[in-house]
Amino acid sequence: MSKTFALLALVASAGAAFAQPTVEFLGVLPGITPYSEAFGISDDGSVVTGRSGSSFYYGSSWHGYHWSHSSGMTDLDELAPIGTGWAISGDGDTVVGFEASTGGSHAYMFEGGVASSVYSHGVLYGVSRDGSVFTGFETDSRGVSHDACRSTAASSRRQLLGNSSVTTSEGRAVSADGNTIVGWAFYTGVGKRAFRWTDADGMVNIGSGSTGGSSEALAISQDASIIVGDSQVGSQFPRATVWTTTPNFVETTVLLNDPYSIAYAVSADGSTIAGVRGDSPYLARHGWIYRADIGVQDVQTALGSVLPAGWTVNEIRAINANGQYMVGSATSSTGHIEAFIAFVPACIDTGVAQQTGDLTVAAGATATFTVTPSGFGPFTYQWSRGGVDIVGTNSPSLAVAALTKTDAASYHCTITGRCGAATSADSQLTITGLCPADFDNDGTLDFFDYDAFVVAFEAGTIDADFDKDGTVDFFDYDAFVMAFEGGC
Repeated sequence: MSKTFALLALVASAGAAFAQPTVEFLGVLPGITPYSEAFGISDDGSVVTGRSGSSFYYGSSWHGYHWSHSSGMTDLDELAPIGTGWAISGDGDTVVGFEASTGGSHAYMFEGGVASSVYSHGVLYGVSRDGSVFTGFETDSRGVSHDACRSTAASSRRQLLGNSSVTTSEGRAVSADGNTIVGWAFYTGVGKRAFRWTDADGMVNIGSGSTGGSSEALAISQDASIIVGDSQVGSQFPRATVWTTTPNFVETTVLLNDPYSIAYAVSADGSTIAGVRGDSPYLARHGWIYRADIGVQDVQTALGSVLPAGWTVNEIRAINANGQYMVGSATSSTGHIEAFIAFVPACIDTGVAQQTGDLTVAAGATATFTVTPSGFGPFTYQWSRGGVDIVGTNSPSLAVAALTKTDAASYHCTITGRCGAATSADSQLTITGLCPADFDNDGTLDFFDYDAFVVAFEAGTIDADFDKDGTVDFFDYDAFVMAFEGGC
């Protein structure tokens, strides 16, 4: 059963001016727990494909699935015990992927409730918008050759895309009209490079570019003008990369500076790109999106409090035509991995996803307040104490050190993001172990404290309101004298 998490109210946020994000977890196939991943999404964002299995690792009885809001997750693996749905057509009717058995991997398409094998040995990774053209790779019966292919639903004929300089290749994505294929190929004497194939030009190496290292093309815009994937230099991890039509897809743009990143998906018009980033392919992975008007944004931060506590967005693997619905996987604090679909609108109100509550801290110690933003950054921070801004506090954390009684107050933070501002709720700081009559806060009770109180009392300042009733009067004087005579 899928789990839908409605938008939670952001803590003391400004009035909503933009559409708000949503997240829906897709669940797992019955009896096949506890993992699922999502790899493809229809144009309107209503249909998803991927895999669900008993383990996150290859060969663990994965089953491909078809998911929709109306029917939930449906098992596609009717032909063999292991399989994956890699991509889905724009209308959501055609899923392509593979099923594996003792005879090897079989590329298949699933349409109208019927599964059919396209290649007897191979995998399909991409499908055109109307479901009529597929791409992937085919191997021989020994699994030795490994060749990128183009096939059509109308014919069983497959077209091998490689040439004499290519030893191994895979087609990974197809343009909307089915006339352009992108993927990767091993070129003799060169290495692994991204390619672009058309019937007129054949397989063209577009992967040398400014990085000069290994590369792969993984997704393509509907008009074939934008290609995304990754490239790397030497032994470095891959970096998310974009190829554009000018000049002839040779020049590349590396989107992120993280040690590791991949661009897995691009919207129909090429304006939204998404993928994974992190410290390495195995550690601290996070999903991200890029839009020209907002730059690179962390999906976890954008979703904020609509994502259940303890869950981390691992990656974004596919986005719909307009770039606002996206699918991927997330990991819970207990290690459960589950596919999800998220709605991430063009702009999201800045909010406070989490914040420190009231604190009680001993005098002389340090109190630390933190806030976690949500929405689109970059973010700036302004902390306030007792309603007065604290100068130089542009950080999500505020540390108040060497606490004295003057630090006992309410604290809040105003976060300003790309789409507005939000203010956290007040957090009250209570300080224990204070000496109330140590009026000058020097740690010693002496006549200087008495003198300081008298000066404040005669001036009528709020500091002299010793009994905290909001009025400076003789009751405050009497309370101070009693405290002073009683000592600390």
